[in-house]
Amino acid sequence: MIVILVNLPENTDKKDIEEFIRPAIKDGHMGSVAIMVQKHPKTHEVKYHGLVRLTPDPVAQRAIEILKKEQINGKYVDVHEYRARYWHNDPRIMSTRGAHLRNMRKSERRQFL
Repeated sequence: MIVILVNLPENTDKKDIEEFIRPAIKDGHMGSVAIMVQKHPKTHEVKYHGLVRLTPDPVAQRAIEILKKEQINGKYVDVHEYRARYWHNDPRIMSTRGAHLRNMRKSERRQFL
């Protein structure tokens, strides 16, 4: 299972994430660790998120429950299961272009008009 840490502090690195998660997974295994940088296209606000692969799934679920109440580098982060969004299970995507535009936010529609 992939666990996502939302809104990491800017100065967080992979080693900090590993040290944050290690106490919560006594019986499990920590796989890959990655840091994603998300930049808002208009406001240029930058957010940092961490992705960690944990196995087996029950250990990952227990780690999520433990880490929800913890801080990393002095900041509380949201910890939950990462769910990838694909085009075939995304309710916002419709078969026709017009229906798709109606279901978009106003700021997103402006890009296509």
